[in-house]
Amino acid sequence: MVHGTAIVDRVQVITAMHRLCTDDTTRALMLWGVGGQGKSTMLSYFQESITGEYGACCGVIDLEQLVDHGGGDLRNEVHLAQQTLNIVARCFEGWHGRRLTGYWRLVQAANREVREFIRATPSFFINQRATRQGNISDVEINVDVGVGHRYSLLKGEQREMLTTGLMAEIDEIISVAKVEARSFICFDTTERLHFLDGNMLDGSGSLMTSGSVSHWLTTSLIAELSHAWPGLKFVLAGREELALPYDLKVESIELTEWEEEYTREVLRVRGMEPEVAAQVHSVASGHPLWTNVLADVLLSADTPLSEIGDLLDRSYRSEPRARWVSRSLLGRVPKRDRSLVIAAAVPRKIEKPLLARLLGKWDAFEDDGSAWYERIRAYSFVQSHRGEGGRFETRMHALIRSAVLSFAADESPDALGRLHASAADFFDERGDPLEVLYHRISVGDSNAMRSWEAEVDAALSRYEFDKALQLIEVADAADIGGGRSIENESRRLKAKALIAGGRIAFFQLRLDAAEEQLRRGHALAETTGDSGLTGEAQLRLAEVAHRRLDLPRAFKASENARRGFQEAGDERGVAAVLHIQGHLHLAQMDTEQARDAVCRSLAIYQAVNDELGQARALELRAHVKCGRAELVAALADVSEAAGLYEAHGDLRGIAAAHGMVADISLLLGRLDQSVASASRALEIYGRTGEAFKEAGAVHIFGRINLARNRLEEAEADAQKEIALHRKTRNKLGLGNALLLLGAVKLDRGRGDEAADLTAQAHDLYLEVGNPLGEAHALVQFAQVALSEGDAVVSAGRAGRALRLYRQVENALGVGECLTLLAVARTLERRYADAKSFCDDALEIFERLEARPGIGRAVLTRGRMFMVSNRRAEATADIAWARKEFDQCGYQRLAAECARLLNEIQDSGGSVEPI
Repeated sequence: MVHGTAIVDRVQVITAMHRLCTDDTTRALMLWGVGGQGKSTMLSYFQESITGEYGACCGVIDLEQLVDHGGGDLRNEVHLAQQTLNIVARCFEGWHGRRLTGYWRLVQAANREVREFIRATPSFFINQRATRQGNISDVEINVDVGVGHRYSLLKGEQREMLTTGLMAEIDEIISVAKVEARSFICFDTTERLHFLDGNMLDGSGSLMTSGSVSHWLTTSLIAELSHAWPGLKFVLAGREELALPYDLKVESIELTEWEEEYTREVLRVRGMEPEVAAQVHSVASGHPLWTNVLADVLLSADTPLSEIGDLLDRSYRSEPRARWVSRSLLGRVPKRDRSLVIAAAVPRKIEKPLLARLLGKWDAFEDDGSAWYERIRAYSFVQSHRGEGGRFETRMHALIRSAVLSFAADESPDALGRLHASAADFFDERGDPLEVLYHRISVGDSNAMRSWEAEVDAALSRYEFDKALQLIEVADAADIGGGRSIENESRRLKAKALIAGGRIAFFQLRLDAAEEQLRRGHALAETTGDSGLTGEAQLRLAEVAHRRLDLPRAFKASENARRGFQEAGDERGVAAVLHIQGHLHLAQMDTEQARDAVCRSLAIYQAVNDELGQARALELRAHVKCGRAELVAALADVSEAAGLYEAHGDLRGIAAAHGMVADISLLLGRLDQSVASASRALEIYGRTGEAFKEAGAVHIFGRINLARNRLEEAEADAQKEIALHRKTRNKLGLGNALLLLGAVKLDRGRGDEAADLTAQAHDLYLEVGNPLGEAHALVQFAQVALSEGDAVVSAGRAGRALRLYRQVENALGVGECLTLLAVARTLERRYADAKSFCDDALEIFERLEARPGIGRAVLTRGRMFMVSNRRAEATADIAWARKEFDQCGYQRLAAECARLLNEIQDSGGSVEPI
């Protein structure tokens, strides 16, 4: 791969270019994206490298040069179209050695006819905007209606005549000479086609009538060329996607900002360290052009690494943006229109009624009677954007817009503040509170900032992600000026927006995106000196690391968060750190430290009267108690937490609490309560898109269906859970799902499949260091061995699981292992040992009030009595087990008990009441 600043991260484009050269069916490649992404460099690479490799002919038509610096008579669009056609004609002549004499006669005739028309129209005059030194030229025609209409018709006729004449001659030569050389024409800076189309000159069409730009060059020239010249292919590069003729097979690729790894690669070649690259990437947002501007600043500054951050900060606020804007953006705009562009950068989307209000309020921007709104929309850094309802809106690219506003803030901050105030009044009258909030934040209104924070927090707690994302976009778009104090508030607001965005990505299990946003938020928070905000970012990073089961990193981030909150005197923050550390200790099955952490956090939340905090602490305490198999006490805690969540309308908490109620209820044999709670949790998670928790709710349903012997439904649930966890790369959840599927296979009599799935789950538990999961897998291995009649292997696996359960103090698991050992001893005819194991298991299950466990223990003991010919005792135990299973709703096991009782009766025994 070529390593140049614009070629980095463009493997997809290079591959597509090779494919264009070898695939006979594909006729065009469209490269599009905002300025500075390396589109023109990719065209140069194609012309010099790719086409040379395949022995092809390639010509490049740079429409920027043609429109802005082409010289000649720019008074009419016929000249611009003629220049484009002339280049195509010269390409053909150079490649195939034939002069297109007929076409050149048409060119002379067209020039003569236009000159005669202009001389015969004395009322016609031209106002040319921009000088030859500008980068965008536009032509304004002021004529009476009759002459303007005649001129528009003349232009269309001349362009059609030239196009048709050129294509006819090319077609004739190719048909006679059978020219088969592979040929390419590249069109660069296709955004200039706004001017070649004539829409801006005639007012004859709208630029935003469809999802992509359509104009004469694509609908006529390329269409005609593709038919007249079968071996010709096209590469186009511009800032907007083009609509090419429908019968052409086109590959379209959008060039976007770099990921951080590519920024590192570019700066590594320039001798810069990864730490510097990370800071540059954070400032430049992966924009290739801006990345290189910043790199130039750093190289020329010769600054020590320890001071790079300060230099980048200063550069970001002044030098690169000011230089880049003046050189690459506002330098392209005619001076008379620069104030218009600044006004257009103030709102988040460009609409005529608002701009009319802004331009009327600021004398310097008064409308001069010209088509100022159409001129603004024609500038190449303004792009169409699909908004609500599928309609296209006109927006300025966020990075460019920010640069324009920064330039304006330096030049005239007071005027910029008046524009924002006027826009806020406009949207207040319209009844659009979100836009009012944006404009008030943009002028540093502290009340608006506090309102934004409260609304974001409320939206996140209610899982209203769409609203939260809209608010985050408001903060991200705001470019706040007004001195250093306001600047610091601006950074703080943007840091909170990044942290909020990271939280949403975390809820949706997009962990890479979550970590990237949280790290950027943390870096920005550090520049504000707000230790509480840096603590918040570190706390959320600890949550991400916890979800990835990277416990060392999670503990480190949580300790950093604790220090930040303590420095800020934030007691709630400290409690939140204790809360996450409780989860981390629980993940290590260190229930003592987990219980200590949760008790400390609960005490703080109670002291500050934070009911939502108390609910989270109670929920975690229930998890700790579940880990210790204190099921009834855990159910009481989580039920109290659910009530507090309900009182505050906290959907996240309600769903999590109900999911846990479902889990505990299942262990206690309360299937109806489990189903109701799991349904509530699943409904909330499905609506809010929290994939990890949705998978947990599905898991509970799978276990419920397994208990009810609905094996097909249980298998479907397990498969859905597996898909969710593979998508989110959650190894612990995947292990649980595989174990559930193995249990279903075992109940269906497919021991080999069950063993394979259990082995996969066991490996995952070992990989993530989860002893409780490892014990669960060993129990299932023991059950598989029992299904094959291998008591020795079963007892060995159950014994290992028993040690692990005792190690993590999980009494429920201990009871399950003792029951399995009783079955194994029964197969070995060691009845005294079997009864002892059953009695010990029964004592545990009765203490825990775990009815399914009670049923399994007494059923196992009853079977042991049956095979040892103690029919009366067998009858009593099996009848007891049947009663427990009936009350739990475990229909298959209840039916099994009924069958055994019938078997005892048929063999001459008696059924005695308990």
